[in-house]
Amino acid sequence: MDGRFVMLFVMLLVLLYVGWRGVTNPDAMISMASADLKQGEENFNKHCASCHFAKEGIPLKAPVLGFYGNEYRLTDRQLVETAKSGGHGKEQEAKEAALGEDQRKQIQAMRESMRKTTAKLSGGEVRDIIAFLKKSWTSDAQLEHWVITHQPPDQ
Repeated sequence: MDGRFVMLFVMLLVLLYVGWRGVTNPDAMISMASADLKQGEENFNKHCASCHFAKEGIPLKAPVLGFYGNEYRLTDRQLVETAKSGGHGKEQEAKEAALGEDQRKQIQAMRESMRKTTAKLSGGEVRDIIAFLKKSWTSDAQLEHWVITHQPPDQ
């Protein structure tokens, strides 16, 4: 058997494995190339834009995910979990502890509304929305997000 054939066969197997892992891995990066950006924009406008709107020249950022333009510092899995839970984690909860009771109730009502909204969406629709939002990031933010998303998990 020709050595080139063996090498080609091994490369094909590796590509198939990488593709399979990308489909089955919940931590797989949300690709703007493979996502339906038009559908993501339509779903964003239909389900999200009434609360999440452009502000002070920051298109589709503040208060889109509540991270004021720093959402690129989260992994794709964290972005999906945030969208589905309506929450921002323990760090944000600690900041909110300093707020008044009325403000905390408003935030909790907003989170509940977001949970109900995203519960109506499929995982693919949420990922398309996130891909649409990622498209608005600067190239530096996209690069930093790629690096963060591809870091090995903490042991």
